[in-house]
Amino acid sequence: MEVENEYQIIGRDWATFLTYPDTWTETEQVTNKVAADILKISHLDILAGCCAFNSKIGKTIIQNSKEILTDVEWPLICNQQNIELKYVSVSFLIFEYKYNQGRNDYNWQGYISRLKLALQALRIFKNYDF
Repeated sequence: MEVENEYQIIGRDWATFLTYPDTWTETEQVTNKVAADILKISHLDILAGCCAFNSKIGKTIIQNSKEILTDVEWPLICNQQNIELKYVSVSFLIFEYKYNQGRNDYNWQGYISRLKLALQALRIFKNYDF
């Protein structure tokens, strides 16, 4: 995949998204909906944690980044800097339980950390004054 002057958001297709626990999918759907509305990209999965960009865009991100949740902030920086955003969904970002063992992803307590993450993302959207 070659990226020229664009920031490529790489998200999960729907079937892959559904490999994740309900605590993830139910809370991430809120953030993804807000991101899709703000960035005008339909069916956006911004929280997959995967992206691609060139070194010039990387320098722009470094100069402007101040948040911890990069999945949300970096596309917003690019949007403000008039860098083209593109989106592709893929099937290889499946949930692997073995990498997430010991967490509460499959019980009600898992919603606590996932809702905190969603709130953090929404605060970032608000900080970027959309």
